[in-house]
Amino acid sequence: MTQLEEDREMMQGFVADGHELLDELEPDLIELHKFCEEGGSVDVDKLNAVFRLFHSLKGAAGFLKLHNVVRLTHEVEEMLNSIRDGRIILTTARTDVLCRACDFMRSLLLAIEKQGHDHGFEERVNSFAQEIIAATLDESSAPAHAPDAQQPPVMTITPEMRQSYIQESDEMLETVEQSLLEIDRSGNRQESLDTAFRNIHSFKGNCGFMGFGDLERLSHSIENVLACMKSGAVAPTNQNISIIIRTMDSIRGAVADLSHDGSGIIKGCDLMVDLLNGLTPELDMESKKLKLGEILIARGIASASEVETALKLQGKTFDEILLDEQSLHADATEYAFAEQDKMGIQKIFRRDIRVDLDKLDLLMELVGEMVIAQMMVIHNPDLRNKGYDLDNFDKSCHNLERISTDLQDVALAIRMIPLTTTFRKMIRLVHDLAIKFSKKVRLELKGEETEVDKTVIEHISDPLVHIIRNAIDHGMETPERRRELGKDETGVIVMEARYDGGDVVIKISDDGAGLNRERIIKKSLEKGLLRGNPDTLKDEDIYDLIFEPGFSTADLVTDVSGRGVGLDVVRRNLEKIKGRVDIKSAPDKGTSFVLRIPLTLAIIEGMLVRVGQSKYIIPLLAIMESFRPKEHHITVLPNGTEVVKIRDALLQVSRLYRLHNIKPDTENLHDGILVIIENQGEQLCLFADEIIGQIQTVIKGIPDYMGSVEGLSGCCIMGDGEVCLILDVGSLIKKAKAEIHEG
Repeated sequence: MTQLEEDREMMQGFVADGHELLDELEPDLIELHKFCEEGGSVDVDKLNAVFRLFHSLKGAAGFLKLHNVVRLTHEVEEMLNSIRDGRIILTTARTDVLCRACDFMRSLLLAIEKQGHDHGFEERVNSFAQEIIAATLDESSAPAHAPDAQQPPVMTITPEMRQSYIQESDEMLETVEQSLLEIDRSGNRQESLDTAFRNIHSFKGNCGFMGFGDLERLSHSIENVLACMKSGAVAPTNQNISIIIRTMDSIRGAVADLSHDGSGIIKGCDLMVDLLNGLTPELDMESKKLKLGEILIARGIASASEVETALKLQGKTFDEILLDEQSLHADATEYAFAEQDKMGIQKIFRRDIRVDLDKLDLLMELVGEMVIAQMMVIHNPDLRNKGYDLDNFDKSCHNLERISTDLQDVALAIRMIPLTTTFRKMIRLVHDLAIKFSKKVRLELKGEETEVDKTVIEHISDPLVHIIRNAIDHGMETPERRRELGKDETGVIVMEARYDGGDVVIKISDDGAGLNRERIIKKSLEKGLLRGNPDTLKDEDIYDLIFEPGFSTADLVTDVSGRGVGLDVVRRNLEKIKGRVDIKSAPDKGTSFVLRIPLTLAIIEGMLVRVGQSKYIIPLLAIMESFRPKEHHITVLPNGTEVVKIRDALLQVSRLYRLHNIKPDTENLHDGILVIIENQGEQLCLFADEIIGQIQTVIKGIPDYMGSVEGLSGCCIMGDGEVCLILDVGSLIKKAKAEIHEG
């Protein structure tokens, strides 16, 4: 790899990390301000987290010589430091400045990604930096009684923060060590030093943030030595590198201790710091002599009186006794690392590794192919149709199925990602839109720890953004109007996630004005989206029109609303992942958008049923029960709808053979089988000829050239190579209910 390619790769890595850091800090920033606005004290943990993230950005930018990024993050860091020290308070104006700094930072990241540097932004950065400084120095926002700056707030370190620190430390320390070992072997000594310096600098910052004093001091001393090596003030000799590497062993031992719930305290830390400081030219010769003399006294190589005499003599005797560089450093090094050598080096205990997403996708594909191959073996007609006695074969197949199922569960679990990051991105969005529309809105998050497949995550971010925009712009009233209606002037949007069978349900509800049926009808008629008599349509059908492309009830075109682009994205993205969205609304009570998304897009547990010569799979989690009805339990309503009585309830019947014009074995309901399916509290009976049995299979998408096929969510390959269709329970129930209404 050429130097240019390596530089470009480092820049791309910085950009990716920068976006992740901004995604992480923005929600904390908004929540910080919310606490202050509601009269509470500053959340110290969040404040320190925001400070640390900006500090990390600045450190990485400094290493890459991104001077504009450094200038911007430095001024933000200064403001946050003033807030941490209690010299100023976090106001609405300062929160706005910090949020705009995040936006500006994103602009810089985009420019860096495109051009490989941040040149050309000097004027804008200087102007914005002055604005940050002015906001920091605004005395009108200073607290009446600032707390003692010498007593910074104590931060609570959570187990998650500790584990993240251990993971990052392990990677950084490994990089430092490898870079040091490459100094003599590498053709580019300066590059190796730069890499080691950058990583130890980042490690030092993390140690300081976490409050691990010994680790911070020792890494700071290593950083000083490496800085001198970079500048040429200290030679990267084998002896000097050896001292740093042995010090690194002590650091790794302390991090390993932390990974086993230890304290991270380093025995002999002071001696190692003195030893490292002795390598730098910062101390004068007399100080070096004194420090090294103390080590020799402690080691028993020389007595205190001998050292004192030598220091007074300042002559040949001292040089001979104490300043034989090679023997002096050898003795001092042995003593400084004596405790480490006794204890041995512990291994860092990590609970995670980083895996490329492409590898996870490949793993899932291979697991899917294995499931298909397994079915082809187990249900091989060459064996089954000849009536062989296959007891041992069946036992082996059962064992294979068990192992295969466990492997599928593990492969799926690896791909599962919590919704936390996706949900928390909406905090900033709500904050900005509330200010834009002069409304007061509070976002509440519930169930954000719910996990979904990583592929699903990629498709739901945009729908959530458009739904929240719609809620604040169209649904939420102004504070004045809410007071007139007897509501709290601050509107509430609740975003909640939960599991429901094989689906993940995400519900976004607000307590605003609700959807205006008449207004939706009027706009739909104007745009030709609605035909016929709207009075015959249910509310759900009317509300469904807002997902049509080009639909908008906004009177004015703004940068947020009015162009007819928005909620159609919600439906489009959900259809890509076999999900759907439903709406419930009540005037002056609010609106709820309910998104139902498959937990995974890869493997399905289902019931295989036969209709004539065709076979279908019904998702197992949607099946309530199956039965053969009695003839006297079947009733035909005046509109032609068939219903069956079961335990004093009447359930509608849907004949599967009519779905795709299939010739069934029988058209008599009492001669076939009824399968009761359920979705969102609504039930339906599906009529089939026969239930073949339970099956686990891999979901395949319906080819694009077939378009959208009603009532289907996908297909799969059976053990005999036959293609089988997977039924979409939700759309079947919706279609059946619509037929009743039309009838």
